[in-house]
Amino acid sequence: MYLKNGIENDEKSDEKDCVLEITEYNEEEVRTYEVSTHEGFDEDALRTLPEGMIRWINLDGHCSDKTVERLGEIFGIHPLVVEDIQDRSQRAKVEDYGDYLYIVAKMVYFRGTDLVIEHVSFV
Repeated sequence: MYLKNGIENDEKSDEKDCVLEITEYNEEEVRTYEVSTHEGFDEDALRTLPEGMIRWINLDGHCSDKTVERLGEIFGIHPLVVEDIQDRSQRAKVEDYGDYLYIVAKMVYFRGTDLVIEHVSFV
């Protein structure tokens, strides 16, 4: 799972800005779709991975703590990792949780003349 939250400012955004960008792929095909979290999402569909597929989930936008915590529960992500994902001031690091690695990085780029720094978490 790839989780990204922009940190252009510290203001909380409306949950309707939060989108799950989902890519499922194998050697033969790639499927990509988006799910808005504004009115909830189909948790069973997220839990069920089509046979032979790999799923990449990009959580994009300013998502509520409730959404991030629920996704953590669905995928069995350690509560400390969920807490770090929500903390946009988290420093870059790599932690081994046995079944998965948790990686925090900062993505830095220009949007026009503005410097943008985004908090990026890989689980």
